[in-house]
Amino acid sequence: MSEENTAEQTQPIVINPEAAPAEIPDWLLEYAASQPSVVETTESKMDEEAIPVVLETSAWHVVQAELNDATPNTDTNLDDLLKTGHYALAADLLREQANDVASIEEAQQKIRPALVMNEDVIPLWNLYDELAVKLNELKQNSASNGG
Repeated sequence: MSEENTAEQTQPIVINPEAAPAEIPDWLLEYAASQPSVVETTESKMDEEAIPVVLETSAWHVVQAELNDATPNTDTNLDDLLKTGHYALAADLLREQANDVASIEEAQQKIRPALVMNEDVIPLWNLYDELAVKLNELKQNSASNGG
């Protein structure tokens, strides 16, 4: 063995070009003979675009019903938007959800880690400021209403 083979603990394969090829076992020949032969027709040579695809199955209806009934997980959507840098979309999503004191405080808490000194994050900074103003207004209204 060469030095390279020793390090890899491998051995070269000895090839004898003069040796007769191994005979195919009878069981394999019988098995191959029992399989149906493939006949190419003009249909098999058709373009894939020409073959209509039917997706209307009962399984598809079940999946579609589950998708229609599912409530979107906004935390996952928000995390995905923030991770992929879609800050304006994330701000819009949180803006729609921030209606009361608790949801505004939660929205501010969610975007705080993303608030960095970067021009791309300006929509989040603007949202944070909007939410702070809205939160102060809600707190003042509840205090003036005796709440």
